[in-house]
Order: sequence, then C-alpha cells, then structure tokens
Amino acid sequence: MTTLDATSADFVYMDPPYLDTTVGRDKRYHEQLASNTLVEGLEELLRRRIKFALSYDGMTGDKKYGPRLPAHLGLTRLLLNAGRSSQATLAGRAETTLESLYLSPCIAAATGETERVVERPRQVALSL
Repeated sequence: MTTLDATSADFVYMDPPYLDTTVGRDKRYHEQLASNTLVEGLEELLRRRIKFALSYDGMTGDKKYGPRLPAHLGLTRLLLNAGRSSQATLAGRAETTLESLYLSPCIAAATGETERVVERPRQVALSL
C-alpha cells in the first residue's frame, strides 16, 4: 500500500531520512527525499483528508537537522525529547536530541495536542 491507495479511513505514518544523513562521510541512507516533493505530497494528503504523522526534522544541541515544514500546511509540531545523543556522547559532548513529530490537523484535534516540547512522551490511543 502507498499513500496513493490511502483513504480518509486510513492513518499514515512517515519517517523519511533526516536531512544531512544521506550525503557526506556520515551517509546512513541511500537517498534524501527532496523537500518540495515532500511538501507537495503532504498537501495532497491534506486535500484528501488523510490522517498522518510525520517524523521529519530535529536538533541535537545547537545543530538543527533541516528546516521546519511550511506553516501553510497547518501541521502541529511536537518536539519529542529523545534523550542524550549517543553520537554527541561519543564526541565527548553531553547534548540532548529533540525529534519533531508533525501531526495532521485531524490528529492534532483528536489528541488535543498543541505545538510544544514533550519531555516525557506518553502513549496515546486513538479511535480513528
């Protein structure tokens, strides 16, 4: 199944590679998804009223991984505290990683979530 097959009865979770992890000496993934392609795909999901969550950007210490998604999408961004960065630890630094989870408007409304830093993520069950 792909997002082309999804209907408004479905929930789609997307976790494309982080920016800066597909190029250079720290390359960990085969290919980066172009941001304009991602935004166009999200616009299409929103138009079709598909419920979705997207793990996309984030930060470790002062280093940011990618720009925020455009505000016109109307997504709710949660910054999930993923704990101490193992890569920073190996480099002798004590830094915390925050990962972004973007919620489509209907998911944000169903959970009552608003944009914030989530220090202790909790499990949420939804009747979709």
